[in-house]
Amino acid sequence: MPKSPSLNQPVEDALKAVALTDFSGMLNSELDILDLPLNAWADVSNFKIVKGKAVGRSGYQVLKALAAIADGLAFFYDSALARRLVAWVNGDIYSVDLTTYTLTLVEAGTYTAGRRIAHCVLNNILYYSDGSTIRNDGGGNTSGISYYNPVAGTFGAVYTSGTAATIQTPACYWMCAYNGALVIGNVTYSDTLVKGPDTLLWSNVLDPTTIVGTNLFKVGNGQGGVIKCVTPFRVGAEGVSPYSALFVAKTTTTYMMTGALTPGTLAEVLLSGAIGCTDGYTVQAVPKADEGGRRTTQIFWLGSDRQVWSTDGISANPMTLNIQNEFRNWIADRISANANQEFGSYLDVASQHYVLDVGGNRQYCYDYFNNGWTKYNGRPDGIWAAGKDASSQDVVFMVDRANANLCQVDINTTDNGTAIAPYFKTAAIHGGDPLGKKELALLYF
Repeated sequence: MPKSPSLNQPVEDALKAVALTDFSGMLNSELDILDLPLNAWADVSNFKIVKGKAVGRSGYQVLKALAAIADGLAFFYDSALARRLVAWVNGDIYSVDLTTYTLTLVEAGTYTAGRRIAHCVLNNILYYSDGSTIRNDGGGNTSGISYYNPVAGTFGAVYTSGTAATIQTPACYWMCAYNGALVIGNVTYSDTLVKGPDTLLWSNVLDPTTIVGTNLFKVGNGQGGVIKCVTPFRVGAEGVSPYSALFVAKTTTTYMMTGALTPGTLAEVLLSGAIGCTDGYTVQAVPKADEGGRRTTQIFWLGSDRQVWSTDGISANPMTLNIQNEFRNWIADRISANANQEFGSYLDVASQHYVLDVGGNRQYCYDYFNNGWTKYNGRPDGIWAAGKDASSQDVVFMVDRANANLCQVDINTTDNGTAIAPYFKTAAIHGGDPLGKKELALLYF
């Protein structure tokens, strides 16, 4: 059989070397492999970029088997500045020892098992709600929000202070701390079980027991679906103070809320070009470089169009254009398989990643230093909580949805003893002669 024209000389001289030294393009599954630049990947699994090098991701380790799949996981510092990890399991709240990872029951029967937990920390006290469970004190007071103060050793329902114009504490599907107040969204009024799916309420400063009934705002006023998330903006775009805005995501629309927490001052701004939110637990404040290299913090979320979006408080932009078909198809497949599919996210500060858990044991990771995507396969779907270890290094805890194991992520070189299989697929290599007649080869690493 005659040789290919390109091989009519010794093999070592026929094929030119191609140096793969730049991976900054990262994953780009939208372009044909013939059009793909050499610094991009046609496909990737379990690789990330560290100081310009493509390296395999770290693994995870099981720390403790739980009695059931967790409905929530939270890391915070108490008023003594001690690290705390809390898990909500089977209707109960537990404190997790960060040395032995044993669970100690804090309070039983505080929420309905199987319901996702909204939580936040205000004044070093943890507050939480499952959106619907109502507790009562037997004396006429009801509450849909509970608390845990580990230093004082106190816990229980947040009942109203009873001062003038206050209401019974509602349940809520989302909460955050903002300017010293507890802000709750998508509420169920605890004394009437009337729902306010587009309602924001807020407490007095440092006093969640005092929620005045007139401290209320109807976001979108019946348009855009239900509130999926409320979080402080923490942005630094021109004209937007990082301390005077809330991001509110609804099913089909997103808003910036500006001004003080008073009914006559708080105002909504419909974000230009923004898409609604599929799951509020995909919302994160992410550091990001603009075209001039300046670092700002933007809000990322999984949009209702099955793409990831970001906003600086002025405009919104899709972030998954380089992987949009692959990404959209994966999300669509997960929702088709499970109409109640839950998604999650966390900020991996150590790897400089916004990590989006998309189900099917897969996470898409946005590298906010290189402004590109990679993806991980093989790690379980989970409930995530970013935290710190005893030496203040960034760590990530997770409870996997399939096996109810409490795990630490980004540790060791295996997935709890199972080898990790990293690879990336390059563009078609032309050997330095893009116009010549050639046989194309695909390289996998």
